[in-house]
Amino acid sequence: MAKLDTKKFLGGLPDPARYPGVRDCPPGYKDWMAFYDAQDKKLEELIAISDKIDYTNPKASLKGALVGFGVGDGTAWYVVTKDRPLTLANIPFGDAWQAPWVTINGVTAEWIRQHNNPNRKFRGRF
Repeated sequence: MAKLDTKKFLGGLPDPARYPGVRDCPPGYKDWMAFYDAQDKKLEELIAISDKIDYTNPKASLKGALVGFGVGDGTAWYVVTKDRPLTLANIPFGDAWQAPWVTINGVTAEWIRQHNNPNRKFRGRF
């Protein structure tokens, strides 16, 4: 069962929740599109890190693994921050969706390995 890391995982980007209005674009970005483009680029970097993990080895560390849960009209993204105890941190990109606590609590290392295993027939992320 996973625990929830109380710190958001921002990947070095500003927290979008601190800039809710169109006029309140985070500093260093000319507009919201530039900010979302930076988020997309960071998410691609995180996916590349996640894809390097050996999900077929039950003893391999899952630190850095991405997990996505379908929520509303988007995805609630999480990253594994610790193996023991298994701990996930929310990545508040896009609409900053969060999965219900009960969903996070039910996640196991085995589930992450199955969900992210490159050998499964359908590997699409939510």
